[in-house]
Amino acid sequence: MRRHCLIKLESVLFMLLALSSDSLAYIRDFKSLEASTMKTLALLRSRTARRRTTVVVVLVALCAALLPAVASRASGVFWLPTQEASDASFDHLNPVVATYHNHAYILSVRVNGTSATTSVFFSTNESGRWDTQLLSNQGPHNTYSGEFTSLAVDPTSGKLYAIWAYQKSPDADGVGVWTREPGGQWTGPTDVMTAGSLGEQPSIVAGGGKAYAAFVSSEVPGACDDATSRSGDVQVVSYDGGSWSPPRNLTSCVSDSSILEFSNPKLALDENGRPYLASSANGDLWFDENASGSWSDPAQITHGAAIPVSAGTALRTFYGIAASNGAAYVTYVRQSGTSTYDVQLMTHQLGASWSSPAHVSPPDSYGCPKFGVSVVANSGRVGVSYVRGHTGYCASSSGVSGNAPVVYTGAPGQMALVGSLAGATPDCFATSLANEGNLFRFVTTCDQPASVDQGQLYYKAEFLDTVGPVAHLVASARAKAPAIGLHWSARDPQPGSGVDYYQLQIRDGGGAWHTLQALTHAKQLIYRQARPGHRYTFRLRARDRTANWGAWVMSSTQAY
Repeated sequence: MRRHCLIKLESVLFMLLALSSDSLAYIRDFKSLEASTMKTLALLRSRTARRRTTVVVVLVALCAALLPAVASRASGVFWLPTQEASDASFDHLNPVVATYHNHAYILSVRVNGTSATTSVFFSTNESGRWDTQLLSNQGPHNTYSGEFTSLAVDPTSGKLYAIWAYQKSPDADGVGVWTREPGGQWTGPTDVMTAGSLGEQPSIVAGGGKAYAAFVSSEVPGACDDATSRSGDVQVVSYDGGSWSPPRNLTSCVSDSSILEFSNPKLALDENGRPYLASSANGDLWFDENASGSWSDPAQITHGAAIPVSAGTALRTFYGIAASNGAAYVTYVRQSGTSTYDVQLMTHQLGASWSSPAHVSPPDSYGCPKFGVSVVANSGRVGVSYVRGHTGYCASSSGVSGNAPVVYTGAPGQMALVGSLAGATPDCFATSLANEGNLFRFVTTCDQPASVDQGQLYYKAEFLDTVGPVAHLVASARAKAPAIGLHWSARDPQPGSGVDYYQLQIRDGGGAWHTLQALTHAKQLIYRQARPGHRYTFRLRARDRTANWGAWVMSSTQAY
């Protein structure tokens, strides 16, 4: 009956072009119209506007009487509590995260004293608990801005790809790729480039059985000869499932003679396998895309941004790129003057121009630096993370005693802050974001007061909550009129976002339901309008913090 009523109502509202948001939701649920409904529509089309309105009102009233008995179906995303995710015996630097089938994979770098070579460690919760293992003693160079890795997962297979620049021999460096099949062991490196010096931070992305990697080198000529005027160009290689291509120089034909070197190229890959690339030169960002099977000419997308190279002696990573469904998102730290740092976000739809920058970070009167930037996106929803520097780096005292990690999520220009990331007094130095569909994952590395210079990995994940709370309602079997006492509670199945509101209704005998409490935090009520000889039925349901309603529960009382 309810289904038929809703179908008829939707049909009428659709034909009258009076679709509310609720009607649209119903239309999505019901895919077809019955023959009787079509007859009704034919009849309505011949009536006057006044009679059409009357029919709609009647149908709305009839359906409204039935709707309260139907439990709402909703779902929402919330962040689970932060977890410590690493071996606490050493300092973890510059983590990067990837995620597959609700498991997280993290690479971090360990400095080995004064050795010129670092080690790379791999942490995962694949087994249900966090485990950390040595991936390679052939880690990146132990040099400023050199001790970085990049990590990607192919969402179609779960295969992991890791990349970094390392010392291959006393006279040559290599850009090596390591791979891991799901549940297996790491293998590598496969060198995609060998040269005399490769100290920049490479980047890698993967999807659909393919992969792309980017790095900087001066030893691969491009279409234009800039060997004498530029010390580093952006190089891209691709993997087709069988082998890696030779490097391709993307920036040799950039004519700006003031650019002596491009640096730190960062890749993103959308769901359709289209790669996008951002790199920096002279404090501004350049962009390339491969939307049609070939790379575009580099285009400068910021002007006068003054993106820092470093803040202080150790604070790095000032921009990132993400992509989803033909849109690219670039976030970066814009430096205004000498002491003001703003995190901004730009959007580029396929075939369109770049949007104006939207602020991510709020106004900061202390001018504290922002660094350790990362970005992730899915179907218009974006996550941006960074670290806000503490008092020692700010233009004036900020009253904060540590580098605080920050995450914002939402649509560009409408982003909300996520809190409780890494303890009460963290001192953090890097962040990384990844996503699996619309669920975002975050990792940061932080010292704690009891473990200075022992930076640990802290991991936080979003969870899709689709189950409403289970309610419990208690009312006396018999009560003396006019007062009936009730109390209630609810629990949200774990993991869950927690109970938020309750809704309480009443009916007298077999009559209609009436709402006593629409949205309440209360857990008890005395109903004071009972009449002797009447039987009252109460029903209760609870809603969680992501708007999932649980099922109704009932309790009846005979008044005397």
